[in-house]
Amino acid sequence: MGRKAFTPEQIIFKLREVEVLVGQGESIALACRKIAVTEQTYYRWRKEYGGMGTEQLKRLKELEKENARLRRAVADLSLRKNYSCGGGKGKLLSPTRRRQCAEYVREQTGSSERKVCAVLGQHRTTQRYTSSVCEFSVLVRQAVINYASEYGRYGYRAVTDLLRTDGWGISYNRVERIWKQEGLKVQQSSAQESACG
Repeated sequence: MGRKAFTPEQIIFKLREVEVLVGQGESIALACRKIAVTEQTYYRWRKEYGGMGTEQLKRLKELEKENARLRRAVADLSLRKNYSCGGGKGKLLSPTRRRQCAEYVREQTGSSERKVCAVLGQHRTTQRYTSSVCEFSVLVRQAVINYASEYGRYGYRAVTDLLRTDGWGISYNRVERIWKQEGLKVQQSSAQESACG
């Protein structure tokens, strides 16, 4: 048989019953049996709710709700502050930059790689990683740059079509990514420049 959970109002009512019974001359143990709780529960309730009326209980509940609301507000403000100070999205440093920082610290302090990685929170496998850029990626990047400079009025889609006719099996997404990384832009025609200016 499971324990019955009482509401705070019921607890205060039962505490008053015990007070009345004790005032009539009964012992606390007998009074607890009459309200169907153990003496330990009675003492625990008396410690928590002793001498509290229903109005005070309502006020306590209101204060607890207000306290919870204020905690949430403070948590939201601290999160907002952390994100506004920290900059935008993402990590503060890329893995490449973290490797460079760890290597710099290791050279300056003369410490071992193990100690530097432990202090900076960098995994040693990440520290030892060497990127392997395949030759195909380098050639594709160079071809995109060449076509963009040769055909200045073409966008990344037209450049992708030119690469495909040359036999490169490449997607628009990859060319667009290279296009953005290299900062390539479609040149404005002189008629558009004079109209805008």
